[in-house]
This record gives sequence, C-alpha cells and structure tokens, in this order.
Amino acid sequence: MLRTIRFLSLMCVGVALVGGCSQDAPSSSTSAPPTTPTSGGADRTPSPAAKLTAACPLLSATELKTLLGGGARTKLTATDEKTDNPNDFTCAYGSGGKKPFALTVMSRPNVTPKAVIAAVAKNSEVKSRRVPGVGAAAVIYTKNGFSVLTASKRYNGQTRTVIFAAPAVVPGRKFIEVTQLVIGRV
Repeated sequence: MLRTIRFLSLMCVGVALVGGCSQDAPSSSTSAPPTTPTSGGADRTPSPAAKLTAACPLLSATELKTLLGGGARTKLTATDEKTDNPNDFTCAYGSGGKKPFALTVMSRPNVTPKAVIAAVAKNSEVKSRRVPGVGAAAVIYTKNGFSVLTASKRYNGQTRTVIFAAPAVVPGRKFIEVTQLVIGRV
C-alpha cells in the first residue's frame, strides 16, 4: 500500500522537478527537531529546518494521530522509508503491518512552487483542486482510493515540497491541517 501512495505522490511531482533534480549544495547547518504542539497552551512555531534530513521528525506519529482525531486505543507508528533521491524523505505511518499514511518532504533549488503544483495537477490524471492558504501553492486529488495533498514553498533558496497521502475517507480539512503544520517546519 505504501508503494502505491509513494508512486502516486512522487509520480506527479517528478515532471516538475526534472529541471531541478541536482543535489543541493552541501550545507554546514543541520536541522533541529521540530517543536511538538502542546495541548492547552500556545504552540510554539519552530523555524523551518535549515536542511531537510528526514520526514518522521517533522511529524510524529502522536501528532498525526492527534490531528486525525485518533482515539486513545489507536496505535500508530512512524517509520522512515528509503527513497531514490537523497533530497527526498518519506515517513510511513501505521500499525499491524499496514501503513495507510505517508508524508514525503523534498527540496530542489531550480524550480518554483507554482511549477511543482502545476505539474502535480497536470500529471495526476484525475481532477485536482487548488488549496489556498497552504504554502505558496497547493493541490489535492484523489486516485485509487487515496487522497494526496501536495504543497510547496520557497525557503532558503530552495523549493520545499510536502506531500501527505492518506485513504480518501480522511476529510479534506485533516489533510490541510497536517500539511499546514509540516509546511511550516520545512
């Protein structure tokens, strides 16, 4: 199932990133772990990561469960997954051998957020819908029983893209909440 999600999300982004697939220049700065939202007080908004190094630290399994409204008995674990590109990072979420949720983050120096989202919309091969207020540009679509929200923004001379995929039964507003949180961290 994770392969299907990863294929759906990365396939649509690939075309936009062909011109910007070179590796980022080495950076001496490293990313700090994100601040976890607390319940009951004002949430601190962390600064975006200077360099993307993994997806799971950007959204913990506990945060995802909270954002999606999982109950106390809901079990969810986060697992980093290998990708083919050293600038792409995927985290799979699930339990019992099933991983129905995936978060992918990536960075590219030579492409605009608008170009990434236009390519996703064009290459999804299904009707997609723009999502205002998430990053510089964002789009959501549903295919093969999964919905995928892709958002991009510019930061630190790069276009950073967040892709969140989940079963289509998850309400659209939940996709927005998850992606808004992560796009602020990348």
